[in-house]
Amino acid sequence: MLKITYLVTVYNEKRTVKKAILDVLNINYPNKEIIVIDNGSTDGSQEIIRQFKGIKKILRKKNMGIGKSITEGMKKSTGDYVFIQYSDLEYDYKKSIYMMKFARNNQLDVVLGSRLKNQKNSIIKLIIKKPAYMATLICTFLINKFYNHKFTDIIGAKLYKRSTVKKIKTNY
Repeated sequence: MLKITYLVTVYNEKRTVKKAILDVLNINYPNKEIIVIDNGSTDGSQEIIRQFKGIKKILRKKNMGIGKSITEGMKKSTGDYVFIQYSDLEYDYKKSIYMMKFARNNQLDVVLGSRLKNQKNSIIKLIIKKPAYMATLICTFLINKFYNHKFTDIIGAKLYKRSTVKKIKTNY
């Protein structure tokens, strides 16, 4: 059975970090690991993370950036695939197992999810509710225009094949 690692990245997410961790803990899939990486939160997020048992925790004293958090989490992961779950609850963790099986069945190294595909609300209502999605729409439009693709959300959920990611050299 394939193993999936969930990297839960945190920076000052006291309001949502508990739910983010519980969400992945409660996924009905037996072969998973959870790595929570706090990037020097000052709002009490680390105290919440410390309460959890059965997960790996990386608690930094200072903010080293999201890239460093993901790189470190990848190095410590043992899963066949790694799903990035930001603690702000932006991405749909429930799709992670589907994404992993899709990657395996199609021999893919990366699967990108979409927060916008099959959106029941109009795009205008979505932008009013979450103004940051405007940046997603603009970036996605530009990538599609320059590269002649039909992506719906280039910033959506991300699942990586760990053996492929390990081949990438990092400077830290």
